[in-house]
Amino acid sequence: MPDTKIFLILTVGGATQPIVASIKHWQPLRVIFIVSADTRASVDKDKEYNGKPSPCILTSLNNNGITGFAGRYDLFPISDPQDYTALVGELRQLDDRVASFRRDYHDSQVIVDFTGGTKAMSAAMALTASRWQGCVISYVGGNARTKDGVGVVVDGQEQISHAHNPWVALGYLVEEQIRPLFNNGSYAAASRLLTPARDAADSPRKEEIQAIVLLCDFFEAWDAFQHRNALKKIPLVNKNWNNFVLGSEVKRKLREWFDKHQPTLKQLCTDDAPENREALAIDLIANAGRRIRQGACDDAVARLYRAVEALAQARLCGHGFPNTAAVPFEKVPESLQREWRDRARDGNGCIKLGLQDDYKLLSALGDGLVETFADLKLNDPVKSPLVLRNASILAHGYQPVSSEAAGKLFQAVLQLADIKEEELLIFPAI
Repeated sequence: MPDTKIFLILTVGGATQPIVASIKHWQPLRVIFIVSADTRASVDKDKEYNGKPSPCILTSLNNNGITGFAGRYDLFPISDPQDYTALVGELRQLDDRVASFRRDYHDSQVIVDFTGGTKAMSAAMALTASRWQGCVISYVGGNARTKDGVGVVVDGQEQISHAHNPWVALGYLVEEQIRPLFNNGSYAAASRLLTPARDAADSPRKEEIQAIVLLCDFFEAWDAFQHRNALKKIPLVNKNWNNFVLGSEVKRKLREWFDKHQPTLKQLCTDDAPENREALAIDLIANAGRRIRQGACDDAVARLYRAVEALAQARLCGHGFPNTAAVPFEKVPESLQREWRDRARDGNGCIKLGLQDDYKLLSALGDGLVETFADLKLNDPVKSPLVLRNASILAHGYQPVSSEAAGKLFQAVLQLADIKEEELLIFPAI
């Protein structure tokens, strides 16, 4: 990496030669030494060991022709080299230093060498580095070791082993991170998190990550009411089914879910029949339930308002009124014609109905849905839970909807639709 600015982070143990070998190999612009109280002095203070001089890291670097290094490093002291939990917490402070170096040098590369130090230090350092996109893990090994091949590497026989961070390059860490996002319904966020990991991975991990991306994209489309788009994605999900690495039980449940609900999705792709429009209304209610669980109560209320209207429109479709935006005035029952005469559009003799108008028309047609609508006080201009929608900041007001208020409207709409909450479609978890 001749033109790349290297930021090298090393854990320091008792042996200095592996660290010198790593620095000599990477030729970093900046170094951070992770040191304990016992290894702090080995960075810049020579000492004796068994009566023989034991040069510190800086001296060893000078001896190897690497000069002028004194101003290019920082020490990062840790409290206890054996306390893994404390180490994980302390090493998180490196996030800011890594981010700062990357801002200063756009052509930078972060290298983490955890050869030295305790096993707890190495494990904590690897875990910390796993969150740094594009980080490279380095380790100093060698073919020649003391103690008949099981001791430390013989000085001068060091070999540098390195690879892109396995958690990031292979996508395992990202895969774990997307699970709570997926299960919370944040499908777009999960897909965006997975995409760079997929692009950076090699086969077969690329195909495995792609399978989960397709799954996220499918549920994102359905959740955004893009039902036709979601239906088109099912063949892609099925084509990549064998690439799922979510576990056999999760795959089995997913397969059951797709087999059970694919007919529902097909029904949602058309609104030319009353039963299909009612299915769309139920889908709106289920979607509102997901928004409430996410805490997006204003979004939920907007969907519930539309669901109340859609339920009426489904019934009106069955009565021969397929388009409430253009209702022929001559088809309106006589009891409503006097009230609505002035609303007839010039030229085409049609009127446009709002939500309350829909239920007035259903009442004139003798439809029983109106009784439930009235019993729930949804027709009351003051006490109706639907007033929430008009007062919402997403409609005409300035106040956010509370979870309690959204929950009350949700329960009212369930009663209007004559459906129980447990009967609503639930998106699966992974």
